[in-house]
Amino acid sequence: YEVGGRWSYSGASLTAGFAADLGTIVRVAGSATWTGSLNATGSEGTDGSHRSFDLPFQYRLGTSVVLAPGLLITASVVRADWGDIADDLSTPSTVGTTNGFGVGLELSRARLLGLTAPLRFGYRKSSLPFSFGSGGATETTLAGGFGFILNQTGGITLAGADFALERGERSDSSLTEKFWRATFSLRVTGY
Repeated sequence: YEVGGRWSYSGASLTAGFAADLGTIVRVAGSATWTGSLNATGSEGTDGSHRSFDLPFQYRLGTSVVLAPGLLITASVVRADWGDIADDLSTPSTVGTTNGFGVGLELSRARLLGLTAPLRFGYRKSSLPFSFGSGGATETTLAGGFGFILNQTGGITLAGADFALERGERSDSSLTEKFWRATFSLRVTGY
């Protein structure tokens, strides 16, 4: 028995945020994201009807604090209520509110191969919106990484590369999944 098809997804999203420096040591930022319905449209020959899913408001708040020259600590929280999507799902699952937090540390004066290479370490824990078991699912990760500043002018990074390695676990009352995740990113800025 085999079923196949192709789906297209569309929807609208709007994010508003703020950032404020409280002196020269503390920065605070936050955002709220509204997302309309996520519309799923099956192509011709795809089994299943067109669907629409209600997505939640998401709220984020974060801060960074300079503890000493070259030493930065960060913290963030996130919240979204996925409860309204429960009626849109065809498979029974536990649906709930997601809350999460993260903390991190950056040593910005580290050098590697003659380049500025900030070292970063972090921890993140968040609840996940869907679970197969009766209890809520969570994801926990530990991360470490470094960046290279390839070009900088007047304190503004124009080109840089970052690498991070994460070890994490997702679990609920009936399943546990452990994973490794590596991320490499390159950023280039122009004006």
